[in-house]
Formats: sequence, structure tokens, C-alpha cells
Amino acid sequence: MQIRNILTFTGALALACVFAADARAQGSAPQVMPPGAAGGQAEMQQKMAELEQIKGKLDDIRDQALKDPALQKKREALETALDAAMKAEDPDALKKKAEYEKLIEKLEAARENGNRDKLTELGPRLRELGQSLQATQQKVMQKEAVAEAVNEFQEAMIARMKKVNPKTEQMLDRAEAIAQELQAAMGGMRGMGQ
Repeated sequence: MQIRNILTFTGALALACVFAADARAQGSAPQVMPPGAAGGQAEMQQKMAELEQIKGKLDDIRDQALKDPALQKKREALETALDAAMKAEDPDALKKKAEYEKLIEKLEAARENGNRDKLTELGPRLRELGQSLQATQQKVMQKEAVAEAVNEFQEAMIARMKKVNPKTEQMLDRAEAIAQELQAAMGGMRGMGQ
């Protein structure tokens, strides 16, 4: 079984929203788009909506799974270990993480309110922080003890989620496939703008 990082779905969805906001903001300027690009954008929006729906279901399942006291303790221990490892790798990592989390909240509020200007404003800093944190996280995950602790927690979390809802595995598979498609599409969009 492939272990999934459940927490990255929120980040992937947020980055997808940022790139979509950038694309909409740039849409007011004339652009040369390859044939079928407009249809691709509509398809990307449909995939983002589907990913958001699946993420909502998985969040509910995860929240129910985390009511298990043993899983709560494992999560707290893992968070403490990850924070310490990230801080050792980058002394500013915890400040960046806190700012990133606040920006995600602001981004979600702006998206819910349809505030495109705010989405466009938040995008660059959110991407910058996300890339920095991801680079630090990748370095930390190369440490065997950290990787083992994360895998152990994820296995326990997914097992508990499957007990809460037997369709968890199917939802995770679909969310993972959509996230990969969106990443590929966003890479193509960035290439078009250059």
C-alpha cells in the first residue's frame, strides 16, 4: 500500500486555488493560448471542485479518526518531532509555518468571498513560503527517524480512517490522482506564461 500524506491535500488545494486566481487575474490581459487551453482551464476547475469535495469528506473522516486518544498522542508526538527537525534544518521554519497557515486561512476566506484581488495579493507570498517549507520538509524527511515516524503515524491514521469509512482508500486514490493531474496542468500553465 502506498502511504499518502493526508495533510498535503490541503496545501495542494490551496496552491491550485492560488494558480487559478493568478490565471484569472492574468486573464484580463491579452494572451496567446494554445488551442484547447480554455477547455483545459474549465476541466482544471472541475477537477479542483472534485478535489475540494473529496478533501471535505476526507477531513470529516480524519477528524472522526483523530478522536481516538491513542492516535491523538501519536499525532502530538509526531508534530513535536517534525517541528524540532524543521527548526534544526531552518531556524525560521516554525515562523514560516505559522505565517503559511495564516495565509491559507486568509486565502480560503478570500475564495469564499470571491475576493480575487486578495487571492492575487496572497498568491506570491503563499507560494514562496510553501516552496521554502516544502524544501525544508524534504530535507527533514530524508532523515530515517523522521521518515519512519511519519510513515508509522500515516499508517495508523489511514487504518483508523478506514474503520470510520471503508471507502477511505478509494477517496485517497482519487484525490491523489486529481492532485497529480492538477500539478501537471499548473506546470503547463506556468510554462505558457513565460
